[in-house]
Amino acid sequence: MAPSLAWAQARRMALVALFPGEEEDDQPAGQPFFDELRRRGWVEGTNIDYERLYGRGAREYMEGLARSAVSREPDLIYASTAAIALAVLRETDSVPVVFTSASDPVASGLVASLRSPQRNATGAYQSAGDGLRRRVQLLRQVIADAELPNVDVQPFTGLAVHFVHQVGARLMLRGLRTTSDMEYEFTMSLTNLAIDPEIETVFLMAKETYSHISSTLLRQIAAFGGDLEKFVPPVVRDALRKKFKGK
Repeated sequence: MAPSLAWAQARRMALVALFPGEEEDDQPAGQPFFDELRRRGWVEGTNIDYERLYGRGAREYMEGLARSAVSREPDLIYASTAAIALAVLRETDSVPVVFTSASDPVASGLVASLRSPQRNATGAYQSAGDGLRRRVQLLRQVIADAELPNVDVQPFTGLAVHFVHQVGARLMLRGLRTTSDMEYEFTMSLTNLAIDPEIETVFLMAKETYSHISSTLLRQIAAFGGDLEKFVPPVVRDALRKKFKGK
């Protein structure tokens, strides 16, 4: 009786399954989520428990974690990316899922529409409009500073393989940071080949100096006032500093 009673008392605390990112170092990116819950009276270890799970980039592993998280019957699942949220939503249509990083929740299948999601998912997303324009501006400035007149930066919407065909190119260059990128990129290259057999994909491995760098890590460094000098061009460094100044 005592163990059963203890379990029942413990289960009265809210349980949240957390997918903060691929690695434990990604967790600070979700700090605003924890801060807001704490502000609203939800204190870890007092009335809420967090079970932290990390996707590690491998699809099969992430899908297994999603099934495991749902089997624990949490009150809420926090998914830091659209890919993780989709994996979780394939496992449950009842547990609320909160996503925090999706460029287009409708196109990715997270929700039916912004006005009426019609699913057990909600969250925040960044419109491609201003963000895309700003990234294009930064890239063009980097190219100009590097004096590369034969390089052009063109934004596009739709399938990349269609854009490559539209501009008359026959090769797509894709960067690989680590072996965990390979599965996704290999699948994508086969899909592109099926869509347009005339277009080939060439993979370029990152230097070991940069193989561990991700946009998430750079944002964390910028948010905590770290040195970005060795990782990004000066114009990008200045933009990141300006974005996180005062946050």
